[in-house]
Amino acid sequence: MSGDGSVHVNEFGQPVGEPVDWVPAHRPTPVTLVGRQCQVVPLSMAHVPELYAAFDAGPPGQWTYLPFEACHTEAELADLVARYLADPGFVSFAILDAAE
Repeated sequence: MSGDGSVHVNEFGQPVGEPVDWVPAHRPTPVTLVGRQCQVVPLSMAHVPELYAAFDAGPPGQWTYLPFEACHTEAELADLVARYLADPGFVSFAILDAAE
């Protein structure tokens, strides 16, 4: 209901909330965030070897909810990372131990 007690209705006759004046959010940018325990850095091809080692040591089920198939070689992961890095609409990050 609006302040005057009337109900806003959409083009389908359904009650909806009051109109909202909004602007879209800014796209994220590749920044480095440093904390006490870890740092979040823009993903780069230099991260592929350690990223692959982490994936390779994990259980097969770790790939279940990811939007891509499992990478069975470091080269497959490098190709995947390169595709994400080439997409200007996708900003990827790596989480590193703060000591690194």
